[in-house]
Amino acid sequence: MTNSNTTELKSHKTYHLMLISLGIALLLFFLRLLPLCICAMLVAKAAGCRLLYLRFAEPKGENILPAPIKDEQEPTPAELELEAFGLIQQRVTELVTAQYPEARWLWEHPNARAAVFNGEDTFIILNRAGGFRRAQVIIHNLIVQEVRFCTADTDTEEDGTPDEDTEDEEELPPAPPQNFELMAFEWVENNTTLLNSLCNEAIAQKKDTAMLTADQLPVKECWADICNELKRTENIDSVLLEDGILLRLKN
Repeated sequence: MTNSNTTELKSHKTYHLMLISLGIALLLFFLRLLPLCICAMLVAKAAGCRLLYLRFAEPKGENILPAPIKDEQEPTPAELELEAFGLIQQRVTELVTAQYPEARWLWEHPNARAAVFNGEDTFIILNRAGGFRRAQVIIHNLIVQEVRFCTADTDTEEDGTPDEDTEDEEELPPAPPQNFELMAFEWVENNTTLLNSLCNEAIAQKKDTAMLTADQLPVKECWADICNELKRTENIDSVLLEDGILLRLKN
C-alpha cells in the first residue's frame, strides 16, 4: 500500500471518530452529564486536530524525477582541427605507400598543421621512396587530392616514376645529412593523436605499457631521438627496442 492510500485511510477513520465523538457529546449534553460531555468534546477536538494534521501537515511523498541526462560535450574547434589533421596524415600515408610500400615520410614544414589549415603549399620528406626525397601534398578543402613526387635536385613535380634519362645523364649530388633530431621532434609533434590513442587503449585495458611498432614509426635511425623526445613529456616514458618503442605510462 502506498503512502497516499495509507494517509487517506487514516483521515477517513479520524473523520468518523470525530463525528461519533460529537454525537456522543451532544447526547450527553441533553442528558445533563456535563463531565462526560466535556470528555467527548475533547475527544472530538483531538480527532479534528488529527484530521487537519493528516490533510495538511503531513508531508506528501515527493516525486523523485530522474536526473537529466547531460548532453555529450560537443568537440571544440581545436579537437576538430586535430582530428581532421590526423585524417589528412592517414590519407598521405595511404597514397605514398600505395606506390612505395616501404616508404616513410615526414612533414617538411616545422608547423605543418598550421600550414595545411592556412592553405599554404605543403611538402613531405621521403625515405625509401624509390629515390624520391620530396613530394608535394595537394590538399583542397582539407581533402588530400594527390601526392606529387619531386626530384631531389630540381624540385620539379613528377608522376611518381623517376626519370631514368635524367639519372643516366647526370649523377645526383649526395643528399645532405638528415637531421634525425628534427625528424624525431616533428614526428612526435605530428603524431600526438596516435600517442594519446595508444595510451588511452592501455589505460582501458588496465596496462601501464603500450607499443609503437616499426610500421608506425619513421626510419629506424631516428628512433633513439624519438625516445628522447617522449621522455620529455610528463606522462610517458619510453624504452628503445629492436622492433619498436615501448611506452611506459607514468603515474
